[in-house]
Amino acid sequence: MAIMGTGTSNFGPNVLQDMYLEQQFVMALRARLVVQRLGKPSSLPENQGKNVRWQFFSNPTAKTTPLSEGATPGSTTDWTTTPAEATLQEFGGYTEFSKFLLKTAISATQEEIAKGLGDEAAITIDRLNLDELQGATPVQVDAGAAMSVDFLRQSAAKLQQAGQTTPGAFGPARPHPATPGGQYYCAVLSAEAAYDMLGEGSPTWSQVKNDQIEANLRTPFEDTPASAAAYGCIVKISDNIQRETVASPDDDENYVIGADAFGVAALDTNVLDPSLIIIRPEQRTDKPLKNTGTAGWWLLYAVKVIDTKRYVELLTDATGIGV
Repeated sequence: MAIMGTGTSNFGPNVLQDMYLEQQFVMALRARLVVQRLGKPSSLPENQGKNVRWQFFSNPTAKTTPLSEGATPGSTTDWTTTPAEATLQEFGGYTEFSKFLLKTAISATQEEIAKGLGDEAAITIDRLNLDELQGATPVQVDAGAAMSVDFLRQSAAKLQQAGQTTPGAFGPARPHPATPGGQYYCAVLSAEAAYDMLGEGSPTWSQVKNDQIEANLRTPFEDTPASAAAYGCIVKISDNIQRETVASPDDDENYVIGADAFGVAALDTNVLDPSLIIIRPEQRTDKPLKNTGTAGWWLLYAVKVIDTKRYVELLTDATGIGV
């Protein structure tokens, strides 16, 4: 079993004090993650099984046959419900480190290990969500060689129609509550797709937005002004967008997501806050010398697409950012 120690390749010698004027950690290049915040959360109570269900009612149909005067209409029998079910599964990861390392490494080494494990948990959740979205069959919009703002318009139009083929069969997909004021769909784009859109030709993104839009693509939802939207969509960059390799060239699988498109559930933890478990060397009853400790994360988690009419898969060619 690998143990993080003073001699671990590309680690131990780097965090030990030596003859340097200054030695400190700098922020790692962590991935920007967006999708994990867009699921409809559900927390299961303990001792109630491991399955979770989300469901919604069908729309009623119009009753256009006139009633005879004073007659009682027949009862409505056209209701149906559409369920989506998922089963909790266990996820986690950990690192074992030596007491020797803790006693000799520079300050904050253990804290940095914990941060890395937290990011490992976050990117795991984000990837599980993306895999679930990709595995369903939503409406697709293909932007081709390069993303442009008009494809946001097309995606928003698809969500407003909600895949309906019969007027009144479905209402529009609702805006996502995580966006500013809960008024917009959230477009989650790869960096290439987002910056292709920023550099497009006619109409340019700048012609429909203000000059702060580039910064707004990188800020959290809470710090994004409503003026950053275009065609009813707030755009956010994700560094975890997956790449479809079947097509040629490869496609980035971006998404435009409305409310309740997919559900996420956890047990014993918050869906966005897995347990971080740190066992210091002196707490290890299984180690006679108590000379190693562990740090890890743990989560019981489930994700399921609720309704494919509530999000759009927006494909863009992954050919490298054009400048």
